[in-house]
Amino acid sequence: MFVKPLTGEFGWGRSVLTGAIGIGTVSGGILALGVGQVIDKFGAKWVLIIGFLVCGVLMVSMARMESLWHFYFVIIVVRMLLQGVFNLANNVVVAKWFYRLRGRAMAIADLGRSGGIAFIAIFAQAVVTNHGWRAAALALGILTCALTVIPIYLWLRKEPQQIGQVIDGDDTNLQILEEGRSASGIGAPLTGVSFTLTQVLHSGSFYILVIGFSLSHFVQAGVAFNLLPYMIDRGIEANQGALVVSIWSLIGLPTVFIAGMLRDYFPIRRLLFVILVGLTLGVIILTQVESLSVAVIFAVVHGIFFAAILLFQNLAFADYFGSDALGAIRGIATPTQMICNALGPFAATLVFDMTGDYRLILYVYILIMVVVTGLMFFATPPNGGRNIN
Repeated sequence: MFVKPLTGEFGWGRSVLTGAIGIGTVSGGILALGVGQVIDKFGAKWVLIIGFLVCGVLMVSMARMESLWHFYFVIIVVRMLLQGVFNLANNVVVAKWFYRLRGRAMAIADLGRSGGIAFIAIFAQAVVTNHGWRAAALALGILTCALTVIPIYLWLRKEPQQIGQVIDGDDTNLQILEEGRSASGIGAPLTGVSFTLTQVLHSGSFYILVIGFSLSHFVQAGVAFNLLPYMIDRGIEANQGALVVSIWSLIGLPTVFIAGMLRDYFPIRRLLFVILVGLTLGVIILTQVESLSVAVIFAVVHGIFFAAILLFQNLAFADYFGSDALGAIRGIATPTQMICNALGPFAATLVFDMTGDYRLILYVYILIMVVVTGLMFFATPPNGGRNIN
């Protein structure tokens, strides 16, 4: 929502804007190396509270921005927090509370992300259109603090044992726990198998998952960041483009929940294959956008599978390797993913600045998705893991 206004007022190229996002994204990956271990040991409450307060204050300060360094400082730090703290904490906390019902639990958690993107797209564009981008930055900063800090302080807990519960809230397992019977006797139904970080680093499947999801990040981040500018360049009006972005996000609300339930019944590798094929088809449709109707078709197709891939990359690491060291595991995986997350939008805007069109990078994205789809066939569950194949 800010790309067009900022480039119009300051004359900055689109690649200049994505440069800040790229630096922040990579820095967030590095930050996750330490944050993941902190969350495993102490929980996510205070990490998130401090992070959201900083994020909100910086967004408010952006309303008075006059220089490129100020923009870079705000975007780099906010992006670091998003990738290195917020996303990581959300994924790890939910996985520690659920195993048997993990698919639908993570899907419910992801509803907030999809709903948030849809709301912000319409809200921010309306404020930008009627009051300017500075007012939009101020409003988003206030919302960031108002909607996060108090709920996190009141309700977030590290693990179910802190409130006298066990994973999945199973009454039978809770009775076993209260009677003091051996934890090993209930370990399998509660948590499946958990691997140490050292064991994970010796698993070939871990590296396949990291590479596959990282390449997918390169593509999907590039598509998501440039979606509204691309629509406008293809002749779609700004308000119609914001509507397309909202449809793209809102379609994920029901589909992510369905995808989460499917995980509880079907092998995750097969579901991943279907999702990756759908994402590839979505990018192909994007290359053909010349009218609002085609843009809406793209939003529906790509939006369904985009929401699902965000969910399933979190499920895959938890299902393959367990939740005991999940924060550290995700912390190790995050830097590579965030580098690709940063390079995807930067590559797209760089191609646009050089050629005046996004078509070339979209064809590259399609080729990458074909490679990723084939790669995931080799990500077999590690020896000793539960049978998810």
